[in-house]
Amino acid sequence: MSDTAARKLELVSIFLKKASSNLVKPSIDQNGGGVHVLSERQLKRGEEVLSCNAAAIALDPSHRHLCAYCARPCKHSTDESRCKQCFLVSICEGCKAKGSKKWHLESGECKALYSLVCASHKMPKNANGKRQLINLEMANGVDSSYVLTIRLMLRRWSEKNVPSPFPSVEWSLLDELYRAQLGTPDESQYYDAAMNELCRLMRESFCLKDEDQLEPIDGSWINKKDLNDTMEKVVGCGHAVTDVTASLGCQCIGRALFLEHSFYNHCCTPNSFLSCRIGDPDTNTEEHQCALNARLHCIQDIDEGGNVTISYIPTSGLSCDERKQRLEQSYDFICNCEACGMRNPSSKKMDQSVRLPENCDVECIRQMQFSCNQQLLEIERAGDVNNLQLNELESCISTIKMNKRGIRNQGIPVSHEVSIESHRLLAKALSLSDKVEAALKEYASFKDAVQPILELFDPVALATSLINFGIDLQRAGKDEECESVLANALEYAKLALGDEHKLVLGVQKMISETTERPTKRQKAENESMA
Repeated sequence: MSDTAARKLELVSIFLKKASSNLVKPSIDQNGGGVHVLSERQLKRGEEVLSCNAAAIALDPSHRHLCAYCARPCKHSTDESRCKQCFLVSICEGCKAKGSKKWHLESGECKALYSLVCASHKMPKNANGKRQLINLEMANGVDSSYVLTIRLMLRRWSEKNVPSPFPSVEWSLLDELYRAQLGTPDESQYYDAAMNELCRLMRESFCLKDEDQLEPIDGSWINKKDLNDTMEKVVGCGHAVTDVTASLGCQCIGRALFLEHSFYNHCCTPNSFLSCRIGDPDTNTEEHQCALNARLHCIQDIDEGGNVTISYIPTSGLSCDERKQRLEQSYDFICNCEACGMRNPSSKKMDQSVRLPENCDVECIRQMQFSCNQQLLEIERAGDVNNLQLNELESCISTIKMNKRGIRNQGIPVSHEVSIESHRLLAKALSLSDKVEAALKEYASFKDAVQPILELFDPVALATSLINFGIDLQRAGKDEECESVLANALEYAKLALGDEHKLVLGVQKMISETTERPTKRQKAENESMA
């Protein structure tokens, strides 16, 4: 091992052991791979392994009404909560109380994000040297990767001068992260020119002297070298910010960078699950943190010295060839994990359950399913279903049934992703149409289709669908079946999220209410008889 690799390993080891209470340690692949994470002792299924806060987050345009520091809902659930200067940040009451609004303005973050919007739209400064006006639509046009990159750069630079209300970040870890290649070699000349122009326009806007500013702000941190370096790490190691309590299809709300969580290897049948802790109940207001926390839990036992793995992509029902293609396109490596290498009978059996026949067109099916899912989400968000929406639901049901016929006609396996999704979507549409018994049959088919590929299936996505199954069983008055299905959902949710996650607490409450209902009904009947 080279001296550079040894120093890197020593630095990463200090912070990983601190964040995991000595449960894991880093190692370097001697065959040219990067840093990965090993267990220091045997880790049990369901055990929490490592917890850390995000160095920065960036919410997607449709979710920027949420707090830009902790991702909790703000007082106003619309764009009224947005900062009226940069339009990229909303701040919840808890983070305001901790001083994040003051920091947003005094650290230069607001001005930096405003400058990013101006630069993204190639807005020159006014002739009189004053700020240009921007608006919400312009801010929504800025990609989250750029917002996350600028927030990381600004925070690292400004914390030397402006006290931060956020939990501390080990910035030296940022320098050790993997850097993804941005674009192809053929695009390098164009990319360099674009980054130079972005930095020039940002500095021009950022360094403008405001009326209440005695001296111009130093814009030395806005340079192409640091921008490229940080962007490459955001692309290579950024994490999806997911709210698992939301409906499937709208759980991803942005991107974040969790430094200590950035060293796990990929596996298509991972032994661990990484989850964001959005809006977990605070035991008291003093514990509110101006940060987004993420935790890693074991979903399988891990032997001492074993590789701690997560899945970089959603793999629920994809064939080996599909997974390899996605990983190569997104992460530039050929996967040879336990599942893709077919190194045991279980892997071979699972792949047989999802392997696509030649010449089938799953992309067309996926596009139809995505469209139906968006339509169902809009109807669900609207609340009570009116006559117009009932017509939309009937149209959606017809489309999904046609989708299912296409799946059967092409010989796509029942455990493949698109087959499983067709059951979930049809169950959802039937449930919204108040056709509960028909919905229950589809949920049962969904559950059966998942069983052969449980190791390949996201445990939280499974728990979410089982919760919906349980709700419809409850609507049908099938309390015993409901309790059984919800108990199954609770098992998967606790395994991946831990005992205190708000999704887990919500399922426990549902089970408790289901258990109490027959007693309440009997009591009411006794009272009426009396």
